[in-house]
Amino acid sequence: MKRIILISFMLISVYALKAQWLSYAYDAAGNRVSRTIVLDTRSTSVLVNESDTVFFEEILAEKQIKIYPNPVESVLTILISDYTPSMEGEFSLLNMGGMMLNRRRITAETTYVEMSRYPKGIYVLYIQLSGQLTSWKVIKK
Repeated sequence: MKRIILISFMLISVYALKAQWLSYAYDAAGNRVSRTIVLDTRSTSVLVNESDTVFFEEILAEKQIKIYPNPVESVLTILISDYTPSMEGEFSLLNMGGMMLNRRRITAETTYVEMSRYPKGIYVLYIQLSGQLTSWKVIKK
């Protein structure tokens, strides 16, 4: 049963990923400074604050979602503006092999994901909010 749910989740994710275009901007040293996702119902932008921490921002279910810091060392923060528990949000963290490492309901505007126990590498963070799904690439350093 778990296998069927995981396969279904992955197929839905693939469908969601095919409906988007990614655009990246790089500085002169070759570092990625922004990511833009172009969708019919969502948009993404990157904001840089004074301390040079990158905030990835996206609109999902008419709510603004911020993911920071990325790359992460110990704690990843998911911030959803004006979140209410009736929105039925949840996140799932998967490694690149598709193994689910963490899955929890989102119960407040700010959710913390403990990443210190995972090895360095690339992970996929899925956020579902009011039936809409988005995915993020998270780098653990």
